[in-house]
Amino acid sequence: MKSLIIGCFALLWICPVSSQPLQRFELLITEFMADPLPVVGLPAAEFIEVKNVSNRSLRLDGCMISDGVTTGTIGSGIVLPPDSVLILCPKTHLQTFSSYGRSTALNPFPSIDNDGDEIVLFSSEGMVVHAVKFESSDYQNPIKQNGGWSFEMIDHRFPCHGAANWSVSQAAQGGTPGKVNSVAGIRSDLTSPVPLRSWAVDSLTLIVEFDEGLDSLTASLVNSYDLGMNAPKVMKARPLAPFFDHISLTLAFPLTAGRVYQLAVTGIRDCHGNPVSGIQAVKTGRSETPRDGQLRINELLFDPKPGGADYVELINLGPGIIDARTIYLGNATNGGQAANLKPLHTAPWLIFPGELMVATPDPAAIMRDYVVQERKWLWKMDNMASYPDDAGTVVLVDKTGKELDRFEYRSDMHFQLIGKKEGVSLERIRPSGVTAMAGNWHSASSASGYGTPTGRNSQYMSSDTLQGQVQLSSKVFSPDLDGVDDVLTITWRFPEPGNIISLRVLDIQGRLIKMLSRKDLAGTSGLLNWNGLDETARPIAAGLYILWAEVTHHRGKQRLWRLPFLVSYR
Repeated sequence: MKSLIIGCFALLWICPVSSQPLQRFELLITEFMADPLPVVGLPAAEFIEVKNVSNRSLRLDGCMISDGVTTGTIGSGIVLPPDSVLILCPKTHLQTFSSYGRSTALNPFPSIDNDGDEIVLFSSEGMVVHAVKFESSDYQNPIKQNGGWSFEMIDHRFPCHGAANWSVSQAAQGGTPGKVNSVAGIRSDLTSPVPLRSWAVDSLTLIVEFDEGLDSLTASLVNSYDLGMNAPKVMKARPLAPFFDHISLTLAFPLTAGRVYQLAVTGIRDCHGNPVSGIQAVKTGRSETPRDGQLRINELLFDPKPGGADYVELINLGPGIIDARTIYLGNATNGGQAANLKPLHTAPWLIFPGELMVATPDPAAIMRDYVVQERKWLWKMDNMASYPDDAGTVVLVDKTGKELDRFEYRSDMHFQLIGKKEGVSLERIRPSGVTAMAGNWHSASSASGYGTPTGRNSQYMSSDTLQGQVQLSSKVFSPDLDGVDDVLTITWRFPEPGNIISLRVLDIQGRLIKMLSRKDLAGTSGLLNWNGLDETARPIAAGLYILWAEVTHHRGKQRLWRLPFLVSYR
């Protein structure tokens, strides 16, 4: 390779240097070191390798590499022949890297974030030539994630293939700067681009995000986008650098706030030429400040399985669209004040009416332990507030600090007959019911896997009415042992089994006089006789009383009976 490069410089008429500006994907980032320590075998410094994949020699004077914070510039006099690589490194390590292959110093060298970053290669004119982004999870190897191993491109023919075209190095020394990548192989791309989501920047501008980089020409055609009848037309479409997987759409007239639009996409191709399959559509619209009662806590896992993670599920009851960036989730201090509040999402993300959103510090653990029906509704939330296993508070506020919902939970809110509560979530029974009411929460069913993150609650109840009846033998009760109405008989009948019944006698001030039954299995029918003695085994005084009967079905249905009766003595 070295002799070939020397030959090209000696005979420039064989390897001509074109005056044409550097074009997209002619020069590629093919390897980079984000975390060089601890050293495995390479120098203790970050580096970036670029490769000329064009059929002409490229003049790299003034080309730039940026991580979004620091931008380094390639010095003058660098000409890179076809099919050759150049190592970019800090000036202090130039001599060391030169032993691995042709190298030059970037001034200054951007510091690549160990936990994830974007690396963008610009031409001297400022045009994006190539861009790469990664996350620490892309290592997929806990040992190599500790440091000392580079990321390498697999197939340079697919420069916008994303993480699927990258792998951590397999070389014994931790990387292959200046050499053929250890993971080099053949990739294919026959997958159509898919629009993932869309949101409004303002009343006249939409952004639509795709799952991969697009062909800029087809992505710029306004006829490729349609919001439907009685909706504004798209007047301009502009692919956004550096990855060209986001398109900015300028509209003819303003969007109506809170209205849900369907954005249809056709005719677009990805950067490898694959067209969108048929007509693809995503919801979009302008978000609004949440109304009272619109965003509710819908499910909570606070006592996960060993190695698992907490999660909080929210539901948008509508009407209106909510941007997750403007919502903060936290817990409460011992005094009840909201604390440890963090935004649900750092990027624009719309929650449409009827949709759910699940926040967790570890989505992988949730997908391992439960059935996740909608992966896009499961979000990783860094530094999420903690929720103790015995009792705690979940607090939800908007960007102004206004409290939207609060759930003070306790472990004893779980169904009594559940033995081990680890990994069992509490589900809201009635979405429109009161959050603070313990009776509006129930343990997730065993059939659902004891949790339904991103899915309909297993204890969901569309109606507050539980079929059946609870009755008194008489509306007048005289427990004086005269043989007439000495006993009050409470009877019940239900169409299906699985009911839990609680019976209380209250005075007209609502004070407890006698607990007759506490969460007992009721069966489909039954009766209970009461002799008129209170909690201290003394006869109750004459007057008006209320039988408070609360019945809960194991599927989540509930009903409350308030039956008045009169106690009278002869």
